[in-house]
Amino acid sequence: MHQNTILGLIAQDAIEHWRTAAACQSADPELFFPVSATGPSAEQAAAAKEICGLCVVRSECLSFAQRTGTVHGIWGGLTEQERTRRRHRSMVVVPAEPGKPARRTA
Repeated sequence: MHQNTILGLIAQDAIEHWRTAAACQSADPELFFPVSATGPSAEQAAAAKEICGLCVVRSECLSFAQRTGTVHGIWGGLTEQERTRRRHRSMVVVPAEPGKPARRTA
């Protein structure tokens, strides 16, 4: 097998199995799915984010949530609202042709 193919397979395996290295593996999954952004739920989100802050696969987790369009829960240390804001900030406004409205792209 060609070396690039082998390296590609290893990289793909790492991408698909990042969860096994996640710091949240021993935590209660409910911790990462607060029901609101205020009160006790805010404390719950802060506790989840603290675990994410120690995680070695935090970026892979966040990438997974963004790539799959995951809406609910804390992924990669970001809440649903934070991921949405981040996605909107990364969008670029494309200038419009005369007489047409501008459009946003990712």
